Amino acid sequence: MNWTQERDSRRRALLDALVRSNRAVWEGFSLEANVARVTALRGALEAGCSVEQVASALGVHVSEVDAVAWSGRPDDLMPAGTASA
Repeated sequence: MNWTQERDSRRRALLDALVRSNRAVWEGFSLEANVARVTALRGALEAGCSVEQVASALGVHVSEVDAVAWSGRPDDLMPAGTASA
């Protein structure tokens, strides 16, 4: 399903945030922008958005979403003191 077809307004807002954060990464890559994108991706998946919707929002193949949808949190990968709350 295309992300724009989401009927639930809460999930649609999460997918919109994912699109914006993905654009921010491509317009000016930074660690903060990438962490924001991963956080938005996890938030969308945890809220019940399908992998297909997330892939559509990112403009990638579903297999790429499966590859990054790990069981940890983005902050788990950050050195102590660098993650933002």
